[in-house]
Amino acid sequence: MPAHLFVRATDPRSGRRHVYLYDVEFSGRLVVTGSTDPACDLARALLARGIKGKVAVYAGLRHRYTVNIEKAAKLHAYDHAQKGPIFEKYRETGDSVPHSQEAEAA
Repeated sequence: MPAHLFVRATDPRSGRRHVYLYDVEFSGRLVVTGSTDPACDLARALLARGIKGKVAVYAGLRHRYTVNIEKAAKLHAYDHAQKGPIFEKYRETGDSVPHSQEAEAA
């Protein structure tokens, strides 16, 4: 089952034009909202639901990437100003859990 990526730009920040946040829908449900790291956050959300393997992520009708759920759930990605995209081992913090409607309802 594919996942669908939705992007939204926030107000410009100093040194950057925009900061983009992503929402991800899977199986008709919004599972990740307001994420700066949608691939890894999606992987953690799906793994928490017992879903393993790979998931294709689409933006509109275009395939963007495929996520290996077990591997991506262990990582955190961010953009480094000089080095570009960086992947690190994921460390859970109080503000690192992606917001979702399901979590809010629980």
